[in-house]
Amino acid sequence: TAVHGYDDAEHPVLRLRFAQMLYSAKDYRDAISQLNIAISLKSDFANAYYNLGLVCGHLGQFKEAVEYLKRALILNPAPADTYFSLGDAYAALGEYAKAKENIQQALAIDSNFIEAYYKLGILLAVQKDYDGAKKNLKQVLEKDPKSIKTYYQLGLVCAESGDDGEA
Repeated sequence: TAVHGYDDAEHPVLRLRFAQMLYSAKDYRDAISQLNIAISLKSDFANAYYNLGLVCGHLGQFKEAVEYLKRALILNPAPADTYFSLGDAYAALGEYAKAKENIQQALAIDSNFIEAYYKLGILLAVQKDYDGAKKNLKQVLEKDPKSIKTYYQLGLVCAESGDDGEA
């Protein structure tokens, strides 16, 4: 059966969807294979590069994840998720300035991106910017007052900064 002029096996979006199912099933090797096929069929397929970045990040291949996510942003600079994932990969590599920059870009695109506030709060705490960490963790709690993990992290940040009264 053909889909919009493509044989099903040659449709890059179908390859992407199949790769996403494989990723969900924890079949990372085959997910990577399907994503590479999708890119071979459509070399400017930003979403395939983004998903390759996610898979590589999940596998602990953070340098590769950075390269794929940067390529995705070259092709489509709009998605907050891509900036967030790139920041996450940079953080895993210990490149905190680049991590912070990309997570802040995600928040500039989507100010309701709760997980980005959380990740930025954790990142700032690691860098001992306790005021910045508290500010971002409090943003999470304003948007999601039931976030137990955020209360926990905020308590740790307050204790670490010597601000036991706020914890």
